[in-house]
Amino acid sequence: MRAATILAAGALLLGAALGGCGGAGGGDAFGHIYPDNEPSQVDSVVRRLSAATPAADDAVAVGLTESELFVYDLSGGRERWRQPVAEPRGEPQIAGPLVLLHEGDRVVARRLADGRRAFDVGDDHLQLVGSAGEGAIGAFVLSTTGGVGASSRLFVTSGDSIARRYDADLLIGAPEVAAGMIFVPWGHQNVTVIDAASGEEIARLRSLAGVVGHARVEDGTLFFGQAGVGRLVAGLRANDPEQIGWVAPDTSSLPGAPPFFRSSYDPPASANSATHRIELAWRPTPGDGAVGFSDDTVYLTFYKLVFGLAPDDLSVRWVAQLDADAVGATARPGGVVVADASGGLSYLAASNGQVQWSGSLGVQPTVVSMRVASFAPSGSPGEEPGFLAEQLLSAVQNTDARLVPGRAFAVRALAAQPDDAVTEHLIVLCDDRALPGPLRTAACEALGTRDSGIGAVMRALQRHAAFLEGTEAPPVGALASAAANMGERAAVPLLVSHLVDPDTAIADVPRVAAALATLGDRSAVESLRDFLWLYHADGSGGPLAAALAGVARAIVVLDGPPGREVVGEVLQAPFTAPPVRQAINDMLSALAEAEAAEAEPADDEEPDPDAEEG
Repeated sequence: MRAATILAAGALLLGAALGGCGGAGGGDAFGHIYPDNEPSQVDSVVRRLSAATPAADDAVAVGLTESELFVYDLSGGRERWRQPVAEPRGEPQIAGPLVLLHEGDRVVARRLADGRRAFDVGDDHLQLVGSAGEGAIGAFVLSTTGGVGASSRLFVTSGDSIARRYDADLLIGAPEVAAGMIFVPWGHQNVTVIDAASGEEIARLRSLAGVVGHARVEDGTLFFGQAGVGRLVAGLRANDPEQIGWVAPDTSSLPGAPPFFRSSYDPPASANSATHRIELAWRPTPGDGAVGFSDDTVYLTFYKLVFGLAPDDLSVRWVAQLDADAVGATARPGGVVVADASGGLSYLAASNGQVQWSGSLGVQPTVVSMRVASFAPSGSPGEEPGFLAEQLLSAVQNTDARLVPGRAFAVRALAAQPDDAVTEHLIVLCDDRALPGPLRTAACEALGTRDSGIGAVMRALQRHAAFLEGTEAPPVGALASAAANMGERAAVPLLVSHLVDPDTAIADVPRVAAALATLGDRSAVESLRDFLWLYHADGSGGPLAAALAGVARAIVVLDGPPGREVVGEVLQAPFTAPPVRQAINDMLSALAEAEAAEAEPADDEEPDPDAEEG
């Protein structure tokens, strides 16, 4: 570990000799010898944050087109400046009064006010992983981003100049600046706090709740994390997720699986990466208990779709559609500001996704970073959104092929709605053979889980394939599962009619048989027996063998001992195909195991003395 390097305020001579940068607890910034979570230091940082008045920073959008860097004044509604750039290697970043961009092998800093070049530094094969600022103070980090042979540099800026530089043989994440302090995550679990005026480390925080790669201050509270987020509290302990309110929503089920924070320990995405079109936007709020979020909402952008999600389970509250891909989003109290690839700006309400304000950047960006600060967009609201089911159905029907994962996510959200009309929507989607495979599969899976809307299910089951009438078979398997979920015995004759219909897909037969077994109507047994005997000698195996095993199971469940005799006769029949015999034997073994497990008393169940005596 090298000691931290301090340069005089405003100096640009980065080759200066290394100097000490000790904190109150001894040792150098990022050094191994420094107390973690020292109570007096932590409490001092907490008090300093809560007492500070945030700087009145301008609200700006900073972005890249294919060839230019631009700054747009959000409050004034006008472009400040635009300049050509060469070889941009990531998104532009805001650091106090500066905008930073990694260009070629250098990081270039320009003034937000007028675009004048302030300074540039060589990257020495490092990546620009994060920056932050407040008032005249800024900070940015260059890092190898790899674990082996890690090396990082933290630059602190004052006005237009570099004030200090810290070199460290470790991984540093994305910093934050607030209340005259610089918060620097590093080593996956630490945050070093540096006093901007003196350059000294004044506190070190350590948390084992989860990976710490980002720091962020909102409303006088420090938040930190990466896959999850926690808050700084007085009396911080290293391994107490509950104390810091740590939350880590599982985003793996979201389309594109965007991380809560982008990893600051991995290489940053290029300017044209789809990463900028698939991301989460959220604003943490101070308080007790688990970390909460402004308006109790987390926002997901997925190309042209914007979802408002509940933070606890990431369920969908609303979905809005943009005219072009989202390329940047920032949450603020009341909603989310979204920039799109056509140059559009939209402010969507947290409550329902309604457009509350819109503007135009005047350019077509590939990526946009925003500092909304105290920006309070206002104007004439757009068209009022319909009910959630209508919003979701509209999103599903968007024909953009890139949106298939987002449309499938909307299908699953649609299935969670209790309205009977939703079942009919899902039937139409599951029945649409022109839909992309993953989308139709999601619709059919969702239909199979429905427990309301039996009228639509019964109407769909009445249809059969008929050449002269120009009709095709409905999605029988999903409809059968839905009828079973709803316990509708009136569906049994319709299911039997599809079982014996040659146009019913063999892949649907196991679900039809399982539904008949669940509904428990013995009137289906004869048709099931006929089906089993009709196809038992077919040696094609695969799907047919699985279908016949499902039919045999339904016979046993519905008909008891007589049904077992029938199945036994099929097993002994000389022309029963070996794959069929194997599939039925496997089914009987599984059924016996399930019956035995069901008969065993639970661990906490007291034995029945009378039963033992008998």
